[in-house]
Amino acid sequence: MKRIWALPFIVGLALFSATLTPYSMLPPSYGTMYLFSQDTAKKYCTWNGHPTGLFADPQDIAYAIGNPSIFVVDKGHNKITVIQIAPDGSIDTIINYGSGGNGENEFNAPTAITVLPNDFSAWYDYDIYVADTKNNRLVNVWYSYNDRRYEWKSTVNSTNEGAVIYFNNPKDGASFWDPSYKSKGGSAVYLLDSGNKRFIKYSAGNLGSPYYIYSGEDSNGVHKRFGYPTSIAIHPNHISILSYDIYICDPPQRKVIFLRETSTFSPPEWKAEIKFPEGKPVACATDGKAVYVLDNRNSKIIALAPDLSRTYFVFGGDGTDIYHFNFPANVACDSVDTHYRLGIIENYTPWSGFKTYTPDLSNIPDDKPDLFYHTYDGFKTVVLRFYDRCSVEDYYEIWKKRNQYPWFVKATIKAKPGQNYVEFVDTMIIDGQSKISYKVRGTALDYRTAFSDSFTITTPRCFPPTITSITFQDTIVKINWDDNSYKNMAYCLI
Repeated sequence: MKRIWALPFIVGLALFSATLTPYSMLPPSYGTMYLFSQDTAKKYCTWNGHPTGLFADPQDIAYAIGNPSIFVVDKGHNKITVIQIAPDGSIDTIINYGSGGNGENEFNAPTAITVLPNDFSAWYDYDIYVADTKNNRLVNVWYSYNDRRYEWKSTVNSTNEGAVIYFNNPKDGASFWDPSYKSKGGSAVYLLDSGNKRFIKYSAGNLGSPYYIYSGEDSNGVHKRFGYPTSIAIHPNHISILSYDIYICDPPQRKVIFLRETSTFSPPEWKAEIKFPEGKPVACATDGKAVYVLDNRNSKIIALAPDLSRTYFVFGGDGTDIYHFNFPANVACDSVDTHYRLGIIENYTPWSGFKTYTPDLSNIPDDKPDLFYHTYDGFKTVVLRFYDRCSVEDYYEIWKKRNQYPWFVKATIKAKPGQNYVEFVDTMIIDGQSKISYKVRGTALDYRTAFSDSFTITTPRCFPPTITSITFQDTIVKINWDDNSYKNMAYCLI
C-alpha cells in the first residue's frame, strides 16, 4: 500500500550556518546542517503505529537538478524522503513514500538513490531510481515537485524483458544528465551490482535491456577487478561527445578507481586509481570539478582532482558539529552548475540528518615538488633532485613512463625532516631508442600533492661500449671493454 505524508516545516529543526574549518588545506567554504531530533520527528512520522524519528538508517542523499529539493533513502524505514527547501534555506515540506515489502510502493533495505529530471524543458517532475538492495532490483519512481506526489513506474531485475541478469546486493546507483543533449534526453542510469562485483548501464527511458555490463578489464597484461564496490559516480567530461568519467569506491582494496566511457554501448577504459592505506573510501560523488570521497573510517571528505592525480583538500573528523561527521554514510553533489552543493548524510541517532556545503575550488594550492636538478650521464644513470614545497608529505612517489606505456610508481622515498631537497638515482635505464620520463609527487595518508613538471630523456638505439683497458705485448694488442647494451650483436674495431 502506498504511503504518502506531506509534512509542514519542522519546528525545532536544528539549522546552523558557518564557515567551514579546514582539516589540512581547505579553501573558504560555507556549510548548513539540518538535524532531525527523534523528539521532534516523532510528532510527524509513525510506522506501524509507533512514533519514530524521521530517519532510522539513512543511507544515501541526492540533489534535484534545477531546484533545491533533497532526496534521501532510508534503509531502516524502507522509504524515500523528499525534503523541499525554501528560498531562505529552511525546510519547506517533507514528503515520505514507501513501506516494507517486495511489491509496488515497497522496498526492502534500500541503500541508494539517484534523481533525473523527467521533463528536460522544466524542473518540476523527476524520475527517482532506487537500489532496492534486499529485493535485488532497481526501482523507478516518478515524483512531481508541484503536486508533491509520487507514482510507482517500473522495476528491473532478473525477469525484465527476458534478460537473465541476476542482481546480488545492489548497493548504489548513479545517473547523468548531459545539458548538450537536452532535446534528446541524453541520460543514463548505472546500477552498482556490488555482490557480483560489476555495474550495469541502462537508458534512463528504458530499464529493459542494458547498454552493457562491466566487471573490470585486462590492460597491458594486468588483470583488474573490483573487490566489493560500494559507490559509483558519473559526470560528462566535456572532452568529446558521449564521453563520461566514472568513479568507483572499492573499500576492500581501499581504492578509488577512475574509468572513462567514450561510447554509449561500449564498456569504459580503466584510466587511474588511488589508494588510501589507512582509510576506507565507501562513497564518492563528482560535479566535474572535483571528486569527493567519503572516508568513513576517519570521518573525512577528501576532494580529488578529476583525474585522481592530486588532492585538493581534506576536511572533517569525528564529531557532531558542522565541522565534523558522526557515522557518515554517503556523499552527493550537484551534477550541473546551477546549484553548487556538496552534501553528506549521517545515520547516527538521535540526531540523524545531513549537512550541505558550498566548497570553493578557486584557491587550490600550487604544492607540486620543484624538480630543480636533473642529469643524465648518457649511459645508464639518471639523477633527480627536487624541493619539498608542502609540509604535508610523509613520502615521495617517483613516477616513470617509457614511450607510450602508462605511468607507474618506480620508487617511494621517505621524507627526511630538515632536509631541504630529495634526491633519486635511477640506474636501470633500458636502451633501445626509448623516451623515458619522470615526475614526482608528495603523499600522505589522505593527501597527494600535484605532480612536478616531468623530465624526459631519449636513450640511443644502443649504448656504446666502454674501453676499460688496452695492453700491448709481443706484437699483440689486447683491448677489454664493457658491453653497456644487450642490443649490441657485433663489434667493429677501427
